[in-house]
Amino acid sequence: MSVLLFYLHVYYSNSCVCVYKQSYAFNHTHSPPLKAGIITEFQRILVVQALRPDRVQTAMETFSCVQLGVKSLNLQGLDYAQLSKESTPRTPIMFIITPGADPSAVLEDAANKVLGPGRYHQLAMGQGQSEAALRMLHEGAEKGDWVCLQNVHLVVGWLPVIEKTLHSLEPDENFRLWLTTEPHPRFPPILLQQSLKVTFEAPPGLKMNLQNAYDMWDEEFITRKTNGGTARAQLLFIVAWFHAIVQERRTFIPQGWSKFHEFSYADLRSTADIVTAIDNAARAPWETLHGLLDNAIYGGRIDNEFDQRILRTCLQTFYTSSNLSLGDRSARPIPYTHALGKGGVGIVVPEGKTKKEFTNIINSLPDVDTPALFGLPPNIERVVQQANGTRITGQLKTMATADVSAAGWDRERMAVQLQPLLLLWQTITSGNSALKAVSHGVNPVPPSFPRPPPRCVSHFTPAPK
Repeated sequence: MSVLLFYLHVYYSNSCVCVYKQSYAFNHTHSPPLKAGIITEFQRILVVQALRPDRVQTAMETFSCVQLGVKSLNLQGLDYAQLSKESTPRTPIMFIITPGADPSAVLEDAANKVLGPGRYHQLAMGQGQSEAALRMLHEGAEKGDWVCLQNVHLVVGWLPVIEKTLHSLEPDENFRLWLTTEPHPRFPPILLQQSLKVTFEAPPGLKMNLQNAYDMWDEEFITRKTNGGTARAQLLFIVAWFHAIVQERRTFIPQGWSKFHEFSYADLRSTADIVTAIDNAARAPWETLHGLLDNAIYGGRIDNEFDQRILRTCLQTFYTSSNLSLGDRSARPIPYTHALGKGGVGIVVPEGKTKKEFTNIINSLPDVDTPALFGLPPNIERVVQQANGTRITGQLKTMATADVSAAGWDRERMAVQLQPLLLLWQTITSGNSALKAVSHGVNPVPPSFPRPPPRCVSHFTPAPK
């Protein structure tokens, strides 16, 4: 740390340090400003890590975007129809999932669009499910359906049977086998190599979450008119917004939620089905909606009273007629969006005549969320970013240590790495006779200095006989 601070003292002007002090006092999500041309982008990360450890994550994201030449690291949602075309009937598609991410509901919707209703079958693997899985596999291959086996990491010893079964089948060209698994050290390598591997996790950020929801809903589903006119489309936007809020609050544990709750796309789809069943969305039964979401859909995943109170507060905040434009009454801005929208007045739910009206609002949202969007104080983000930066740095150190230990001792590689140091040492010792003598193995002690006594071979004196 002292070497880095000395480097800053030598190479940075007072104006840069003043700007840095101002950026430290100002709470924002961007990395602090530094003079361009003095250091590289990677060195900027080192400076930020030394002076602003709560902004290391943002600095790493900026560095990655610059090196990759992209505007954002957030990827678009998966196109499951295109993913199925990239695979073959004999090539399984394996989802490597994280806690709280379940692709089964999304796969079912995609299968209904590609193959039609009733052509998707899924089974949660566990003890005693092997025969049912093989039977479903044979039937799906014969009919050309999609088959999804969930949580196959629980039956890693049985997975070689799937390999043999796939080789022995004569599947229909529309047949696809989907597997979901968590990382497992004893996963069969052959099945892993044969599969098309896809990581599946909840989309990061409010914007990506909303985009993912509207990618699953087509124009007809959103703008379908009922007795309430366009109120149903507005209510669906509130459904997607609420789902994104409860998911993204998990980023700010333990302030957002006390623990990680496994909210998934299935909760969003269930809520959308309830809204679809309402005859008149303009007169929606709000208390009934609150009860179903609190006690069954979202609340069924919560196991403590503190988070239950947070969920009820969010339900009362978002699921209310004040957020909808009904008749002559205009909708109020969505709560906690006062920093967004034109003129900083917040985001108002559109009247919902077309899907494009909703997607335009979603695309205008920032890529980086602020805690204020979730009703949280702004200083929480510093704690979250500092914890993430520490975790990422620790992972990088672990990877570097593992790489060195796996490589072992390489004399040529070590000689190449030490060459700059040896050249520097030769440059330093070229004008100093004493150091030069040491470098050539000569004792540099001057004659006037007393020589040390010879080292004793042993301090043990045998006892006289």
